[in-house]
Amino acid sequence: MKLTKPDLSKLKPKNIHIKKFKIKKKFIVLGVIVLIIIGFVAKTFLIPKDIIISNYTTLAKSQIVNSIDATGNVESEKVTNIYSKVEGNIKQVNVKVGDTVKAGDVLAVIDSEKLERQIKEETESIQQDDQSSSLDLQSKKRVYENTLYKEQNDMNSEVNTAKSTLNEKKVALEEAQSNYEYNKELFNYGEVSEQVFKKSETDFNAAKMAYDEAVIGLENAKTDAKDKLQTAKEDYESAQIKANDNTKKSALKDKQEDLKNCQIRATVSGTITGVNAKEGEAAQGTLFVIENLNDVYIEVPIKEVDILDVKAGQRVEIRTDAMEDEELVDGEVVSVTDTAEKEISTSESNSSSNSSSTNSTFKAKIKLKNPDNKIKIGMNARVKIVVEESNNIYTVPFDCIVDGEKGQSIYVLEPAEKDRYIVREVPVTTGMESDVNIEISGDKIKDNLIVVNDPTSYPVGTEVKLGDPMMNQGGEAVEG
Repeated sequence: MKLTKPDLSKLKPKNIHIKKFKIKKKFIVLGVIVLIIIGFVAKTFLIPKDIIISNYTTLAKSQIVNSIDATGNVESEKVTNIYSKVEGNIKQVNVKVGDTVKAGDVLAVIDSEKLERQIKEETESIQQDDQSSSLDLQSKKRVYENTLYKEQNDMNSEVNTAKSTLNEKKVALEEAQSNYEYNKELFNYGEVSEQVFKKSETDFNAAKMAYDEAVIGLENAKTDAKDKLQTAKEDYESAQIKANDNTKKSALKDKQEDLKNCQIRATVSGTITGVNAKEGEAAQGTLFVIENLNDVYIEVPIKEVDILDVKAGQRVEIRTDAMEDEELVDGEVVSVTDTAEKEISTSESNSSSNSSSTNSTFKAKIKLKNPDNKIKIGMNARVKIVVEESNNIYTVPFDCIVDGEKGQSIYVLEPAEKDRYIVREVPVTTGMESDVNIEISGDKIKDNLIVVNDPTSYPVGTEVKLGDPMMNQGGEAVEG
C-alpha cells in the first residue's frame, strides 16, 4: 500500500498565519521608531550645531558727545522799560504787543492842554518882565556911570562946595589967628585994652571952630559921595541880576521840556513785549517794555557736581517744545557765575524734628548764535551744554573692549566659507568715552567691520553665523 505525503498546510490551525504576520509588523514599526529616535538624538547631541551670534556692532563713523542737560527761559539781552517823565492822563496809545518800533517812535501821547496854557501865560509874563528889567537896567547903569565919572574927575558938587567952604574958613582962621597973636602981644605991652584982646581971642576961637566944622563938612561930603556911588553901583548890579534872572525862564523851559515829554517815545529799537498804558488812565509805572528779539540768551542752573565741567565758549544745543524733534538752535556759553545760589530745604523726620539741607546751584548764561522766529521770549528751552565731543570716529560699547597683557583689543568677525565667520582679535587704541560707548582706533579699524559685543562668550577662532542682530549698527551719535 502506497502512503501519500500529508499536506501540512492543511494541518495548520485556522488563523495561525494572520497572527504571526501581525507580530512581525509590530516589530518593523518599532524598529522604524527606534531608528528615528536614534537619528534625532544623533543630530541633536552628536552632530555639532551652528553657533549663531546676534549681539554685534557694525562699525561706521560717528561721534561721542558728553553734555550736561538743563532748562531755562529765553530772555532778551536788552530789555528796556519805558516810563513817563511827566504826570498826566494818557490821551492816546499808538502801539500794541508784537509791534516793531525804532528809537524815537511815539508810543503814546499824554494830555497836554493844561500844560500848553501854562506855557503861554508864563511866556507872556516873561516877555513883560524882560522889557521892564531892560529899561530899569539902562536907567541904573546911567546913574552909576555918571556918579562914577563925577567921582573920578572931582566933579561932585557937594564935595566941591565943601572944599570951597573949607578954604574960606581956613583964610578966615589964619586972619583971626594973626590978629589974635598980634593983639595978644600988644596987650602984654599994654598997648591995647583987655576988651580988644578978648574980642580978638573970641574971633580966633570962632574962626577955628568954623574951620573944624568945614573940615568935617568936607569929610561928610566925600563920604556922602562915596555912599551915593556905592548905592548907584549896587542898584546897577541889582538891575543886572534881575535882568539876568532866569528862574522864570528855567521854569518855562522845564514846562516846555515836559510838553515834549508828553509824547512818550521809544528810547531803543526793538519789539514791544509789554503794554501797560491805557487811554484815560494816569501815566504811572512801566508803560511799555521793549526787547531786542535778535539778541536773546538763556540762563540755566548748573549743579555743583557739574560746575567744573562748564566753561565759557562751549557749544550748546537748544530746543523748545515748539520745534520739531530734530530741530535745534546753536548757542554758546558766555559766562558762568563764580558763586552759587544756596537753597535751604527743610524736612520733618519721624521724631518730629526738622532737618535741613543746602543745595548749591550755579548759573550759566547761554547766548543764542542765530535765533530765528522759532525762539520766542519767555519760552522754556531745553539746553544741552557740550562739555566734550569727538567727531568722525568709530565707537563701540564698553563691553566690546578686551583687556589683555599686550593691551586692549576687540573681537571681530572675519568672513569665512559661505555665510560663516571666524572670530579674530584686533588690537585697538581707546579714546573718548561716553556713558555707554568708547572711541576706538587702529590700523584694522574701518567701516562695516563687525565687532562682537560680548567677547567673553566667543573665543578667538570660533566659527559663527550671523543671526538677527540685537544691535547691528555702530556709529550712531552717542551722548553722555
